[in-house]
Amino acid sequence: MVWTLAYIVMYVDGKITGTFLKSNDSEEIEGGQWTFDRQYYIIHNQSVGDDNWNTPMLNAVYETEIDWIKVYQ
Repeated sequence: MVWTLAYIVMYVDGKITGTFLKSNDSEEIEGGQWTFDRQYYIIHNQSVGDDNWNTPMLNAVYETEIDWIKVYQ
């Protein structure tokens, strides 16, 4: 991910998968178009279940592996 004051570009395996540009319109920014100028927390979670939120597959094994996390400050 490349994160600047004006845009964010996301990559997967070296290929651009998403681009988010900061608007020059102050009304859009005040309305929440660019919320990336404040502190955030890293959250890692895993959702389980099927088409209905309250019926997880109880006999399945749920595992998440994270190789690395890169944090910019």
